[in-house]
Amino acid sequence: MKEAFVKSPPYIIALDDELDLLKMFKSSMVPKGYEVDITTNETVFWELISKRKPAIIFLDIQMPGKQGNELCKEIKLKRSTADIPIIFLSGKDDAATIATESCADGFVSKPFDSQMVIAEIQRILTAC
Repeated sequence: MKEAFVKSPPYIIALDDELDLLKMFKSSMVPKGYEVDITTNETVFWELISKRKPAIIFLDIQMPGKQGNELCKEIKLKRSTADIPIIFLSGKDDAATIATESCADGFVSKPFDSQMVIAEIQRILTAC
């Protein structure tokens, strides 16, 4: 008898300084079949990545402390995380330019529409 192969849901980590936005992000992604961890803390963010490699990372560009574009470059330079796709969640007008300059894989404007987020996730995951 063949064993059934059960694929686990794509795992996403989101880092943003707006906790309410993160909660909204998670509550809109989980019902769509994604497993999501959220945090407002960079240290916790790195701990989450070290425990389980995500399929995609969502980052805010403008945060207190290290900016998202700096963090994106750092993630892309580390051998263990370089291949993780990164999507910026940002309200900045120049988010597309910043995403390109930071080697991010995409961006979604804030306030976000969950269908746009899902479309961006699917675009990234089918390209991998």
